[in-house]
Amino acid sequence: MKTYLQVPYAEKDRAKDLGARFDMSRKQWYCPDGVDLMLFKEWVPGLAAPEQEPPRAQTKPTRPTRRPVICNCPSPPWERCAHSFA
Repeated sequence: MKTYLQVPYAEKDRAKDLGARFDMSRKQWYCPDGVDLMLFKEWVPGLAAPEQEPPRAQTKPTRPTRRPVICNCPSPPWERCAHSFA
């Protein structure tokens, strides 16, 4: 059974030297039967160790937005009253 590999073009010669073959119909490298698959572990999807995620940038915690208190003061709404927040 063929195990298809994801070999970048720059690394094709190294894969070929290890025993990989090229499938012209699929335009993709594969590991033929009888060849140790572990030689190609970096090119087998899902077999190589997953790469670590880069550390995320720390973001400043956001404060919840405060809403003004609606009151029945006689002052106009664009002026602050004793009930509005500072």
